[in-house]
Amino acid sequence: MRSTGQALGVAANKANADRFAANVMPIIREIQTSGVTTLRGVARALNARGVQSRTGVPWSHAAVGNIIKRSMMAAPLATQSEMSE
Repeated sequence: MRSTGQALGVAANKANADRFAANVMPIIREIQTSGVTTLRGVARALNARGVQSRTGVPWSHAAVGNIIKRSMMAAPLATQSEMSE
């Protein structure tokens, strides 16, 4: 069982990761629109542009995939909340 402090830390980490993903997704979409179709290609383009990853290490295909998944998971939640208003 998690303590309240631990649960707040987990929530804060998730919020920071969501915010980072939301900020980097427009850059990823721009790279994809330019014709780069693979996760490795997107990672190479992010590194070439000097875009920092959340941890400061060079981008990998796995990190790019995680960002895309995170943004896709967040989108349905936003749509559902918009519909309930």
